[in-house]
Amino acid sequence: MLSPHNPHAPFYPPYSALPCPHHRLVRDFLECASGLSIEQAVETLSQTGEAVLRMVHTHEGSAAACMVLSYGTPRDRKRLVRAMKGHVGAMAGDEWGHVALCCALAVVDDTALTGKVLVPEIKVGVLCLMYHFVMLS
Repeated sequence: MLSPHNPHAPFYPPYSALPCPHHRLVRDFLECASGLSIEQAVETLSQTGEAVLRMVHTHEGSAAACMVLSYGTPRDRKRLVRAMKGHVGAMAGDEWGHVALCCALAVVDDTALTGKVLVPEIKVGVLCLMYHFVMLS
């Protein structure tokens, strides 16, 4: 199991800009493994979704998260989207987290779930950004 940088928050940026070797290992495994191994890995990673949330702040982790979202079943994707609740704003503003967020918006076929979980947090972020832009102008 991948250990978080901060045990109190599933999504927390790294202390340094160095890439995490665990994230690269997961990405390389998902790229090279057989179909059955990928199914098992995706199901394991999407059980709670926290392991995937911990990875999205690095380039390799974001690529692995996108693969998990793409290779997963609709049930796996729903679990991952539910795990993103409360972290969408941080992901949208992150250097690599926004890639996983865009992938989630592209591959999740449950529009009701994305409309309840992802879109409201994105709207709040956009409204805050517009407010700050207007206030600074």
